[in-house]
This record gives sequence, C-alpha cells and structure tokens, in this order.
Amino acid sequence: MIKKKLFAVIAFVFLLSCGYQPIFSSGESTFSINKIEVTERNNINTKIKNGLKFYRKNNKTKTFYDLKISSKKSKDVSSKDLAGNAKIFLLSLSIKINVIENNLPKSEKTFTKTENYNANSNKFEQKQYEDKIASNLVNKMIQEIIIYLHSI
Repeated sequence: MIKKKLFAVIAFVFLLSCGYQPIFSSGESTFSINKIEVTERNNINTKIKNGLKFYRKNNKTKTFYDLKISSKKSKDVSSKDLAGNAKIFLLSLSIKINVIENNLPKSEKTFTKTENYNANSNKFEQKQYEDKIASNLVNKMIQEIIIYLHSI
C-alpha cells in the first residue's frame, strides 16, 4: 500500500518536472479558420461552427483555412421484436469537411460515427436520448476535425 502511494507521488513529481503538457492545451494553434461555410442550417452544423470558434481569425498563425461543412444524420432500425416494433436503433452521423487554403482546395475528409441505442416506449424520452447521443457524437467528431486540421 505504501509502495503504491510512493510510486504515485514519484510519478506525479516526475511528470510535473519533465515539462509534460497535454496535447492542444497550450492555447496556441498552427492554423486559423477564416470562414466556415455550411451547406444547410441544422443543429449539427451549428454545433460544429461553435466548436471551432476558438480557431477563428487568429492573426498569429501563418496558415489560414476556409472550411465547407456538410453533415448528414440518419436513424435506422437495427433490430425488431417479434411484433415488428423497433427494438434497437442505429444513429449515424457523417460530416464532410472541405479544406480550402488560398482559394485552392487543399483536402477533403469525411468523418463518420455510429451508435446503437435501445428503443424507449416514451417517444419524448427517446427523442431526448437520441439528441444527447447525437450531441456526444458531434463533440467527438469536433475533436477529430481539430486533430485533422493540425495534421494537414
């Protein structure tokens, strides 16, 4: 027990003294986003625009991107019970990003996430749960988009 605590303290001190810093937490970015264009106004696109706000119009960087974003959300029945009622749903989100630099297409990538969830007899609660799942998937995809933009 004492060895575990001692090891934890030594590891903590070592990590603090070696300059450990989580990725992307420094507040500095290698790129800036001039404009974000969306194909349609929906909750997914609005959430993505808000998630990328931090990277907008940072004049300290040398790389400036324009983004064109399109998203698609689909809900399919994955499994039915013997009566033919939906038992399990599959929620799928797909986000397509076109990156433009100096008015020239630089890259294009599609991010896709899916999630299974059980049907609920209360349709209102099911819709709220579905929205929560979609929001969580979009948050994960925003992080992936940021990492992708840093890597190009």
